Amino acid sequence: VLDASIGPAELALRARRINEMFGLLPRWRNAGALVLDLFHRDARAGVRWLALHPREFGLLWRLADTPGRPVTRRQLLEDVWRLKHM
Repeated sequence: VLDASIGPAELALRARRINEMFGLLPRWRNAGALVLDLFHRDARAGVRWLALHPREFGLLWRLADTPGRPVTRRQLLEDVWRLKHM
C-alpha cells in the first residue's frame, strides 16, 4: 500500500532499488537436512514445508549464516529479536 502522494518517479526509484538489492541475499540456504527459503520465510524437509513461526525462521536463518561457528546469546538477541542490551 502506497500513500497517494507518491508519484511515478518515486515509485520508479523504489522499484530500481528493489531490483538492485535482489541479488544481495541468497533466496535459499541449506541447514543440514533443511532448505530455508527466504522468500517464503519457511523451511522444507524434503517436500514438506514446516510452517515455521517468523522467529523460528529467523533463528534458523541466522544460525545457518555461520555454520559450525558458535553464536552468542547477545548476537541472537540483536540479530533475531532486534534487542540491544548494554
